[in-house]
Amino acid sequence: MERGSVGAPAGGQAGPRRRPQPLPADGDAGGFPTSARATPVPSLFFSRLLPAIESPEELLLTLYFFYAQTLRRRSPPFVTRRELAADVALARTLANLCGGDGDALGRGLALAVERGSLLRVEAKGDGRGEELYLLATPFNRRAAERLERAELR
Repeated sequence: MERGSVGAPAGGQAGPRRRPQPLPADGDAGGFPTSARATPVPSLFFSRLLPAIESPEELLLTLYFFYAQTLRRRSPPFVTRRELAADVALARTLANLCGGDGDALGRGLALAVERGSLLRVEAKGDGRGEELYLLATPFNRRAAERLERAELR
């Protein structure tokens, strides 16, 4: 592998890889359009959490969660497991990078909850239990107690 190239794991050999697909073009240039919304990611993710994560499932779920929690206006911001499971972009990413065994979502969520970066709440909704996930913040920890007692619609 050439110096400065990307793709080989630290201390190992890279296996055969497909060439990356370019981002769709925005007008005459490729990449991100000027009007693209930004997703805020806390700085501590990069300095503390990222170096500790050892599983691609946990990394992808945690990073994707920052985006997913902004898709709906909720207070506190939470995402249901059902919503994550129905997300085509997330499913494709997990299949591409973690294999197609169908349990990458569950493994990633379990690892993020075990580490303490995400909170899991079992709430009542539509006559059955609903798994809710929240970013682990002091505000969300307090809100999680209220969500466990709430009836979701």
